[in-house]
Amino acid sequence: MAQSQPPSWVFEPKKSVPADISNLEWTEALGFEKSEKGSTGVFFVGWKHNQVAVLKGSSTVLADAFANNIATWAGIPIPKLKTIKFPIDPQFQQIIRQLDELDEEKPERLQGSHNQMRQIPILSLMEFVPGSEFSSADFKKLLKPGTEEARVRCFAIGRLIAFDVFINNWDRFPIIWDSKEGNVDNIFFSNNPSIPVLAIDQSITSITDKENSDKYLSRVEDLMTQVATFDPKHEENFPLVTKTRDFLKISPGISFDIGPEGTLMVWHGIMQGVVDIVKNVDEQKLTELRKNYETMVEEVFEEMTVGMDKLGLYGLTRVNVSFLVEILEIFKKFVDQFGVHLKQKEK
Repeated sequence: MAQSQPPSWVFEPKKSVPADISNLEWTEALGFEKSEKGSTGVFFVGWKHNQVAVLKGSSTVLADAFANNIATWAGIPIPKLKTIKFPIDPQFQQIIRQLDELDEEKPERLQGSHNQMRQIPILSLMEFVPGSEFSSADFKKLLKPGTEEARVRCFAIGRLIAFDVFINNWDRFPIIWDSKEGNVDNIFFSNNPSIPVLAIDQSITSITDKENSDKYLSRVEDLMTQVATFDPKHEENFPLVTKTRDFLKISPGISFDIGPEGTLMVWHGIMQGVVDIVKNVDEQKLTELRKNYETMVEEVFEEMTVGMDKLGLYGLTRVNVSFLVEILEIFKKFVDQFGVHLKQKEK
């Protein structure tokens, strides 16, 4: 049973600290609160001393996990993450039992928010990271032109853009995608000075039909060409390189200019991101990872159908290794040029 849990437990981000997701005693959880974001469910779970962990159920859980693996390989900072599988991981049943008990202590009108998530056989347990989403952060200070803090963060954003282009994660900055809207809140400014930004809620969206795949690859090539030939004195000729700055200037609720120096640092970051991906990602690693996830799907309880895609693969149908390899080959064509630019930057 829950231990003296106050029914009024409320998630307070500014007072919360990360719980150790590798060593959680679920029977001691004091409460949980559903985030407004996440279609199936993102939940903040609390313990004593304001410790918090994040629990997520998603219909694309394996595409999300695959993206997080690539981020780790490429050195993109992300919150620590574990996948919890039913019936293999004993934590799964512990989590559901405790959430059920805590749910009964809530007012009736607030009960049941976790019911759909509890039918997904693969959950994500994530580290809670103190900090702020982009739109709620003091970005005018954090990205203030002329400051070292802004240079570091804009460089990190550039690396993140390269990563997003590689996995076709369109839900952050609309750089090569048709949408004029992005979701900057999938960039997180942490309170840790050694981690300028974190990437959250990324997922792979592979394109399998040839017409749309060829269109996407062409856009990747266009971006890489502009990055390779970028001339800061003639920014108007390189709209894809300056698009991050332009987007932030017109984005509702942001309307902020990172300035020419910010554009330069994003440019350098894109190049560094491509170099890091080419250095640390290859077809063999991608293939082996996909096989590991295929095995995971075979092991889960087949009657738990929430979160299944059409082939019952929990988002794994979105992971096409051939598509990723084609993007990787484009990156390889430009990596030497990018290396030269980056060495000149260091001088």
